Amino acid sequence: MSPKSSSSTVNQPVGNNNNSQQTNSNNNKRKVYNWAEISKHNTPESNWLVINGKVYDTTEFLPRHPGGDMLLIAAGRHSTELFLSHHPSSVIHN
Repeated sequence: MSPKSSSSTVNQPVGNNNNSQQTNSNNNKRKVYNWAEISKHNTPESNWLVINGKVYDTTEFLPRHPGGDMLLIAAGRHSTELFLSHHPSSVIHN
């Protein structure tokens, strides 16, 4: 997964880990998403999760996810509790 805090906005760049690190190191800017935008990404074609205040685009990972369609249950919303109930926190790489 790759990063994309919690109130009405969520911070982090969208893209894979390499792009995210490059974006942050090159200009230190973070994209801000509001919940209305995040909530639109709840389909197999566009799947975002919000975990620990960061937005993750899990669309490309969805077909390979060991838990199958479980990502769709959490998509487009705050999913920290659900995520941590099934994964150790070390699964997320910043």
